[in-house]
Amino acid sequence: MDSMAFTDKAKDIADTALQRIGEYSEKAGEKAAELAEQARERAPEYLDKAVDLAGKAADVTAAGVDKATGGRFHEKIDAAHDKVGETLDRARGKDDTPGDDIPGVPNP
Repeated sequence: MDSMAFTDKAKDIADTALQRIGEYSEKAGEKAAELAEQARERAPEYLDKAVDLAGKAADVTAAGVDKATGGRFHEKIDAAHDKVGETLDRARGKDDTPGDDIPGVPNP
């Protein structure tokens, strides 16, 4: 009888554990959905900040390289800087010109 009582007790513990796992799993799923929604809401804000910072970095870099080369490559640097600006504008959603796709990134 003792082994039978032990087996019944083990089954009860297992059933309780499975029930609690189900409850925790449901709570975790709800929390994950909530966090995913928050991320979707905040993503555009972070994208705008990242684009602004990248634009400033491109400006400083272009000016620094132009200065370091004594302006010898000004036109090439300016052209590259313009391309970076166009790419950042697309990332921000300002330009949806067909044919200007970045591989792997859909046009806005």
